[in-house]
Amino acid sequence: MLRHGAATAWVRAGVDEDVVQDLMGHISRSSLTPYLHRTDGEKRAAVELVAAGRRR
Repeated sequence: MLRHGAATAWVRAGVDEDVVQDLMGHISRSSLTPYLHRTDGEKRAAVELVAAGRRR
C-alpha cells in the first residue's frame, strides 16, 4: 500500500507520470496504472473539462 500511496501522492503533487514510472521502477506505462488512484472529484473535474469544451 505504501507504493500505491506514494505513486498517487507524487502524481497529485504534479510530478510527471513518466518520472513516477521511473521512480517506481516500471518499464512500461501500463504497469504504473494500478498504482494510481483517482478521487471522485478528479474524475468529475475531467468530465466537466470535456463537457465545457463541447459547449464552445
